[in-house]
Amino acid sequence: MADTRCSDAFRASMFCDAPGAALPALPASDAVESRVPSPMNRADAHIHLFEYGFSGTREAGAELADYEQIRTRYSIEHALVIGVEGEPRFAGNNDYILALARRHDWIAPLLFLDPAEPLLPAQVADALEAGAAGFSLELGADGEAVNAFDSDVWRVLDEANALLSLNVTPAGIAGVREVIRGRRGGATLLSHLGLPGPAADPAADPAAGTSPGAAEGHSDEWVARAAAVRDLADCPSVLVKLSGLYAIDPVFPHSRAQDETLHVLSEFGAERMLWGSDFAPGLGALAAEQLFDVPDWFVRAVSATELEQVMRGTLARLLASR
Repeated sequence: MADTRCSDAFRASMFCDAPGAALPALPASDAVESRVPSPMNRADAHIHLFEYGFSGTREAGAELADYEQIRTRYSIEHALVIGVEGEPRFAGNNDYILALARRHDWIAPLLFLDPAEPLLPAQVADALEAGAAGFSLELGADGEAVNAFDSDVWRVLDEANALLSLNVTPAGIAGVREVIRGRRGGATLLSHLGLPGPAADPAADPAAGTSPGAAEGHSDEWVARAAAVRDLADCPSVLVKLSGLYAIDPVFPHSRAQDETLHVLSEFGAERMLWGSDFAPGLGALAAEQLFDVPDWFVRAVSATELEQVMRGTLARLLASR
């Protein structure tokens, strides 16, 4: 069995140092009161870009133009562009975002890894040489799908200090835990707070459970799922994205996501949390100004230094270390 202890060398690394449809028209800057102090530059740890838009029906490049407008509005310096393939309508997305990265220095592309068609280590190395900053995996509850890849794939990623973005549910973490804990270079980023699932609405389900988490509005089952994410907090190469809060509570400001978000923040620290917008899929759930806003309850819970780390510093440090 692989050594699943976190690397001591990694503990001494930078992580131990401080520091669909067309985009709806953005309101005039004085019409929305952003919770994030201005001016504060940002770095977006989770966006998707498709040549013909997430819906597949837009003009070529229209989605990129939308995000460029948003970048200017919110002073976004860098963005991790998460590749998505695996479905016919997303075919070629890896090549598209690689090509974008050659023209736009603010883009750091993470290419889609498909367990159904696993790349060989040499192919992974070629992709990194071509400009990929790392890779993304959509595992859901099937964490063991990573076993489709040659173990040398993870060695190649580590040697290149490459990023690995995971969409994996708490149920899937057990299957991928060895890979996560076995990494000796680069960072593993858990998207959307680790996908804990929708929080129970205590008004709709007053008998949701009896645990401390349930008393805060979460069921016992939900608390157990969320604990799987926090179990990785002792591994400094694991970071968590503050993104996709609408999947926990669909109504901005996502109040039922507050408890889990602040639990994760307390376990991982601001230096291992990264804000991400989830553009453009998130526009199917929220208006643009809500997708790029940050809940007031989060801003109040952190210091100015911690807020800067989450909104920009953590990702900026990751990208500078490559």
